[in-house]
Order: sequence, then C-alpha cells, then structure tokens
Amino acid sequence: GCAECHGGDGAGVGQTPPPDLANTQWLASNQTEYLEAVTAPPHPPVEALSDTEIKLASEIARDFSLGFGLAATNVGGEGTIDVLVENVTTGEKPGGLPVRLYMFEGDSFVSSRSAETDADGRARFEALPNDVTWVYVAEVQYNDVPFSSNMHQFEDQASNLEIALPVYDGGATAADIRVDRAHWVLNLSTPQRLDVGEIYILSNTGDRVYDGEEGDDGVRRVLFLTVPENATNVGVEGAELGGRFLVEGNAVIDTAPMAPGQRQILIRYSLPIEDGRVELFHPIAYAVDHLNLLVPDIGMTVEAPGWNEGEAMPAQDGSYRNFSRTNLEPGEVSGAELSDIEAEMLIPAESHPSVGRQIVDSQATPGISGQPYFPYVIVLLGIVVLALGTVFALRRQKQLQQQAPQLREQHRQNLIQEIADLDDDYENGELSRSDYESERRMLKAQLIALMREEKQA
Repeated sequence: GCAECHGGDGAGVGQTPPPDLANTQWLASNQTEYLEAVTAPPHPPVEALSDTEIKLASEIARDFSLGFGLAATNVGGEGTIDVLVENVTTGEKPGGLPVRLYMFEGDSFVSSRSAETDADGRARFEALPNDVTWVYVAEVQYNDVPFSSNMHQFEDQASNLEIALPVYDGGATAADIRVDRAHWVLNLSTPQRLDVGEIYILSNTGDRVYDGEEGDDGVRRVLFLTVPENATNVGVEGAELGGRFLVEGNAVIDTAPMAPGQRQILIRYSLPIEDGRVELFHPIAYAVDHLNLLVPDIGMTVEAPGWNEGEAMPAQDGSYRNFSRTNLEPGEVSGAELSDIEAEMLIPAESHPSVGRQIVDSQATPGISGQPYFPYVIVLLGIVVLALGTVFALRRQKQLQQQAPQLREQHRQNLIQEIADLDDDYENGELSRSDYESERRMLKAQLIALMREEKQA
C-alpha cells in the first residue's frame, strides 16, 4: 500500500522518494488539498480504493505532518468508545464519515485510529486502553471544515465511553460574527517606527458555519480585519500570507470557514513615525464587546478620543497605559494619536533597563514579532493569557476532563520552531533519545491542541 513508496515513517523510500509527509509544510493544507494530493498527478492512480479509503488514507498522511508517525505505537485494552456525530443545524446523524480518534496517555500523544460513521452517525473504536490516565479526542471533516470533540476519559473501572462530536451546516452570515475581545498592543521599535499587534477573539454566534463570499478568483473570503492604510510589514502571527490569509488593500482576510464558537487571530504591522508623531485609526468590521489599547508608558503623549483609561498594566521592564472601549458598532472607527516621541525614550537591548524607557532589540525584524522575537512579545502573550484565562497546552488528565481543547493556530509556528530546535539539539548530540522523544511528543501534543477550534467551555 502507501508504505511501499512513503515508508513506515512517511519520509519516503527509494532513489527518488515522494515528498516527506512529516514535513511541517503540510500543516497549512486543508482536507480538500490532502485529497487532491492523493488522487491527482503526480500521485500514482488510486482507482482500486473506495472514496472512504481515500479519505482515510489522506487522514493518515495528515498525521505524519503532526508528528504522529514518531509514535506509531500499538496499544490495546478493554475499552470501547462510540463517537456520536450529529449535525446540530439539522439534527441529522451523517453516515459514511471518516472519524479520527487521537489517543494520549497523560500529556503525551501515543497513537490514533480511524473508523467510519454508520447510518446512526456512530463510529465505534474497540480494544482501547480504559485506564483513567488515557485521554481521547475525536475529529471529523464535514463539508471540508474540521470539527473536534472535547477531551474525554474513561471513568474508573468503566469499559464504555461515548464522545459527542457536533458538526454544523453552512449558512451563517456576517451578522453572526462578532468580536468578544480585542487587544491593540503597541511597541516603539525606533524613533521612526511604531509596531502594532492586534489580537482578535472572534465568535460565530449562530448555529451554522460561516464561509463568507466567493471572489472572482474562486476563493471564499470569510473574515475581514482592517489595518491603517499606511501600515507596512503586515502579517499574521503563525501563518504565511498568500495561503489561508490574504492581504488586499488595507484588509487582512481569513479564508478559513468559521464554525460556531471562537477563533483567535493576531495581526501585526508597522506605522511610520514622522516628527515624533504617529496616528493609529481604523474601523473594525464587526460588533465589538470590548476593545483594549495598551501603550508603553515611556513618556509620550497619547490622545485617545472615546477611550476610558484604567489602571496601568505591569509588564516586563515597565508598564503599559491601559485604555478601553466597549460595545462598538460594526464599522466603528477606533484609534489614538501618539506624539512627543523622542529617541531618548528608547535604549538598546544590551543596556540595563530603567523606568520610563523601552528596550530596543537592534536585531529585531520589522513588525510586532519576527525572528528573533522581541522580549516584548513574551509580555504580549502573557497579556493575552491573563485577559482570556486560556490554557495553551495539554493539562494533566483531571484538568483535561473539565476543559475543551483550545485552538491557537497563530502559535503553531512557535511550536514548530521549538520542534525544529529540538531536532537540531538531538542531531548535535545534546539530548538523549528518551528525552528527545518525550519532549517532541509533548510539543506535538500541544500542537494538535492548538489546531483544534471549538466552543469555549
């Protein structure tokens, strides 16, 4: 079968091996693109496979990019799991859908299995470990949109477990999209450039998937997030532009369909500072419950019409002035003007910090983040965690039972980089094989958690 060309680890065999399935570039592909890769040239013909077998093969191939090929462990036990797929929009229980079951022992990914739903929307998995230390997550692709379950465990001494896996039809509109919270965080890189990071926590409040509008190029444009017209170095954290995310005019566009529940997006860009002054104003296309503006408290003048200033927010090596707005209408403009910006407000990273100064990394690339990352970005992410109360890793099993998986696609590149660094350390002999495999599995477990979006618990 597939292993004849791709090998047991997905890396490929022979003098002219096929593409390495474990390459992290495949993480950016959706299910349709996986299916096309399996069925279209230059892939060998697959007429002998049924549609269901082709779907299952594409799911298995997808696992290698998540790193699961490293842990192709055969596990067994007395447990049986029934995954119940139901279309919440219509009440239908679709049959013939490939369901993937991911298996974790504690915090570490171990293996995965596939099964197909029957006429009642039920996919059964048997001979599974039923110890309380094992954690299970189910996933299905429905109308090319991924849906995942909460994390589940067997009760003590139990051998049967049911996992609900809701899916939804399309048909939501832009009116169903709103911003629960948004954070605009500013960073003064040089006297000539202001870097901005905008974090949006959006919700689809309806009971259907929102897939936007199709353009003349056949690409559906789902979410629109504008930036100032004079913004440069525009990007999306954890994503390459030109794939899922596009930039058209002064808008960042997310082309991924949005199921009911939440999605989090971090946009970054730079603005020019002229004569010690810079303006940041632009509309937000959706209704906003709460908008937060964080400005380094380093002595510059801030004019923020329509904002309320609260207590300063402490951060590494200083603090941020904290402004907020609530209950914004769709399309309402927000912003601020910063002036009296002087070079003396900044000091190089190699110097010792002092109050009223902002550290500048002279090696940092333009934008709120980049490689190397600013120390500021760590502060930024800490602010996000505090604001949302969100956990971005797999927790121990007792905690997992009470929490839904939290998707943070914008951070997957961070994890991928950690994995790449870990690989380098192992190849350079700096890690033992056992430590390497343990840490790599942990990072991969975090990666899959971040790649699954669902309703907030």
